Amino acid sequence: GKGGHGANPEKAIDPMPALAEILTAYHSLPAREFGALDQCVVTVGTVNTASTWNSIADSVHLSGTFRTFDEEIRKRIRNRLEEIAGHVAAAHRCTVAFTHIPDFDATVNEKQAVGYMYRTAAEVLGEENVEIVPPRMGAEDLCYFFEHVSGVIGYVGVAEDGYDLVALHSPRLKVDLQALSIGMLLHINNVYNYLSEVDA
Repeated sequence: GKGGHGANPEKAIDPMPALAEILTAYHSLPAREFGALDQCVVTVGTVNTASTWNSIADSVHLSGTFRTFDEEIRKRIRNRLEEIAGHVAAAHRCTVAFTHIPDFDATVNEKQAVGYMYRTAAEVLGEENVEIVPPRMGAEDLCYFFEHVSGVIGYVGVAEDGYDLVALHSPRLKVDLQALSIGMLLHINNVYNYLSEVDA
């Protein structure tokens, strides 16, 4: 946009109204342009400006992420994010610099590897303490290993007694260090069970 004083908005080009419309359109994108079963999310994580409370900013910077399990949906979302930003900004006499930094592909567990891990975890932890969870949107570079070898990614609970369960990136996350030995035990037994079945 074009900065100015808050008392004279007519002398500026305010990027904030454009930002507000872009944010609304971004968050509506998964629900309005993709089917309910398409599994995609769009998240804006930061909005920053160098302006002050009584001024109109020259520019505003936002950043975020989008996640999906489908490569075609990934391309469509990326294109629509840029289109939306460009057209909304133009309607407000603003310009946009859109940058896409490619992130990780979806990490897809191999079915047979899931079987190995489930059986091992049930032996080590007891079947009542093991579950197969639905797909999750977390990003993981393990996907690039799975392009060359079959594999599975699993989770080990790390909650410490007496502490609330909180999200992974929370500053209040408290990890029970005993979980490290459980994770190591699962890895060792996975390898042992896998090699035992292969040799058989």
